[in-house]
Amino acid sequence: VSLYNATNGDNWIPNNWMPGNLGSDYCMWDGVGCNDQGKVVYLDLTGFNLSGFLPEDIGCLPFLKSLILNNNPDMVTQIPVGICLLQNLKYFQASFSGLLNSIPECICTMEHVQYFYVDDNALSGEIPQCIGDITFLREFHAKCNDLSGPVPESFDDLQYLEEVRVQCNDELICTPLEADIIYLCGDLPECVDCPLTPQQCPPFVEVEDCGLYFPIDA
Repeated sequence: VSLYNATNGDNWIPNNWMPGNLGSDYCMWDGVGCNDQGKVVYLDLTGFNLSGFLPEDIGCLPFLKSLILNNNPDMVTQIPVGICLLQNLKYFQASFSGLLNSIPECICTMEHVQYFYVDDNALSGEIPQCIGDITFLREFHAKCNDLSGPVPESFDDLQYLEEVRVQCNDELICTPLEADIIYLCGDLPECVDCPLTPQQCPPFVEVEDCGLYFPIDA
């Protein structure tokens, strides 16, 4: 309910949330997934037309494993420190969602996060140097922001890391990493205006019955 109110829920698309109705089954609300005990473990509000800010008490969902907020550009919000209370979170995706200010250092306490996607926002400041404490991190995507400072060398400490994509951050210092991973940093020629327009997209191969395959450096 707090999330609904803080992000102008009356204008969400779709909209079947019923804030204040204690008798309603919130597990049936659009974008909400619950476990067998009725605990919220999944929120996918992609393209819901959220505006406003993410409230600190987003952290009051201790069983949440997936928080997906992509494609909500009318939000103007920092990543609340309260998100760091989500110690079971595995997936955080908020690309093209109006994020600004810095990435809170407390994310380093969220050791179970595997996928952290914040592309195409206005995040500034440094990537927390303690990033190597997120034990199970597999992919970190933060391209096309305003990040600065060195890419943390502690990425090399992550046993399960597969990708770091931080292109299109003009003030970011591309520290060499020793890990055998996909590591993209620096200029992104096709990224003139973020996010990419169809005319700027890199080439792809379409395979029948399999879909689209993009080059590894896309």
